[in-house]
Amino acid sequence: MTWNENLYRYWKAHGGTLFAILEQTWDGTLMMEGSKGPLLIRTEAVGPSRYELDYYITVTAQVTLERPYALHIRPASLMWTGVHQVLGGVMDLGKSTTLYQNPRAPKSLKKRHITTSEPPFTKWVLQSAPLVELLAQRKDWAVRIGASAADERLHAVTAYAKTDAFFLAPEVFSMDSSGEDPADDPELSERQTPSFDETLTQLIRLAEEAAAAVTAWPMPILPSGE
Repeated sequence: MTWNENLYRYWKAHGGTLFAILEQTWDGTLMMEGSKGPLLIRTEAVGPSRYELDYYITVTAQVTLERPYALHIRPASLMWTGVHQVLGGVMDLGKSTTLYQNPRAPKSLKKRHITTSEPPFTKWVLQSAPLVELLAQRKDWAVRIGASAADERLHAVTAYAKTDAFFLAPEVFSMDSSGEDPADDPELSERQTPSFDETLTQLIRLAEEAAAAVTAWPMPILPSGE
């Protein structure tokens, strides 16, 4: 069963609006209403060629903040973390272009590379116990928050994971050699589908907790000139 088939089954179970093509096995979109607003769910394959692909699933919510803000909490095991530490995590945000590594992350997040445009505000964001607990449980998952445009108050809050973060058997990503859908086998479906369902539901929760954390506190007033 492909990701689009799993996404289709999730849509049938939970509702929303599905945009997917069966033959495009890895690229699908599901829009649905979350507990605190609309969510955009994407399954996609990214890479320089079809033989070198990373498979991601992303869940994105929207929030409105007082000013442009950026926060990126990367997976603890990401191999290129050191490269970003050397480069300083530069990102174009209009007036403020530097993302600073946050030195006051909770102990459970110390192995992650966390960059942010405003460390003092991020300290308050990371006081969210539900957010930190979810990130501590899933060290291979990540969160990214950023403004939709320079000087824009609308922000995207995205939780994302690679396929290896999913507890799915290898055969879930292939069709049966006979050409039949393996999901038609009740035993196979029962073993695999709940895994995708439960994992995506948890990823949705991570995105919503991140959105709640970044809107729980008013942003501090910046010194004049910043």
